[in-house]
Amino acid sequence: MKHWFPLTYALNSLNRSLGMPDCYPFTLAAPVIDKLRFVHRVIAEAGDKSSAPAPQHEKRAANPA
Repeated sequence: MKHWFPLTYALNSLNRSLGMPDCYPFTLAAPVIDKLRFVHRVIAEAGDKSSAPAPQHEKRAANPA
């Protein structure tokens, strides 16, 4: 969110300076921002768990060659 707000502000300002309508004409309410943060956190935590490499002793036990 910290990058999204400045981006939409800049894009909307550019469009307004050219006499065009806002390209992102929405404002996000606080509850919506909270929900987006929650979803982001859940996905990030799930990704951290699934992308962690297995310890060496688990790899050897799985492939006893």
